[in-house]
Amino acid sequence: MTEDYTPELFSLVPDNSSDKKPGLCSSLVGFGQTEWQKNYSAGVDISKYQKVTSWSEFENSDNLSFLFIKATEGVTIRNPFFPQHWKDSNYIATPNHPKMYRGAYHFYHPADDPIEQADFFLSTIGELEIIDLPPVLDLESFDKLKITDLKVKKTVAKNVLTWLRYVEQKTHRTPILYTYRNFWITLGSIDPAFAHYPLFIASYNENLCPLAMAPWTNWTFWQYSESGTISGIENHTDLDIFNGNENDLLNFIDSSKVPFQNEISGITSSLNEGPK
Repeated sequence: MTEDYTPELFSLVPDNSSDKKPGLCSSLVGFGQTEWQKNYSAGVDISKYQKVTSWSEFENSDNLSFLFIKATEGVTIRNPFFPQHWKDSNYIATPNHPKMYRGAYHFYHPADDPIEQADFFLSTIGELEIIDLPPVLDLESFDKLKITDLKVKKTVAKNVLTWLRYVEQKTHRTPILYTYRNFWITLGSIDPAFAHYPLFIASYNENLCPLAMAPWTNWTFWQYSESGTISGIENHTDLDIFNGNENDLLNFIDSSKVPFQNEISGITSSLNEGPK
């Protein structure tokens, strides 16, 4: 997943290490391989750098089951293609004829207020449809924060949980957290509260399974490449796998739905308390 500008960051790269178990995933990667399509679902995620030029080509390409679209970043940046991509992708899948499921993601800036970021994201995506994927939080930047400071890292982790909990209550969907192993280890959080939010892991060693990091025991989505070529999309794009077949994906969407509750006054202050 991609940010729209590049400030002077403490830069980390998605994990390409060999600290993973070989075997299982070596037969999964690569569109068109029916031996893994029975058990896993393929998808892509796009930002402003991947404009969809032909929805008909895209819809029929490579047996794709899902699409994540970047909506926002921080508190001011919107993907200029998001409104049209979000609208057009709504016609790909219907409850009676599921073809491809759509989802939206937000690129998180730890230096910005989490509630302001969440409200900005929610105002951009509008109300989710019943068959939409849950929202995704893209966590891969520390901005200019001093990440060697333990207090700073604890604040970042607490604020990320604030964003996730707030969006969960506002959308009645359990959000997904996208990150990668080296970043997460640097953040240093093993708060069990994060395990409530499904892990979308980036790892570009295509022939090896990525290992989930504590507190997760497994990944739900895996971004295994940032240089895929998909019919109907300009430029290279990220390639993803869902850890299950298409029926599992639909069940995952259903299971992400949180029962409606009355809005609680003072939600922001209560969320900001975070874990002790």
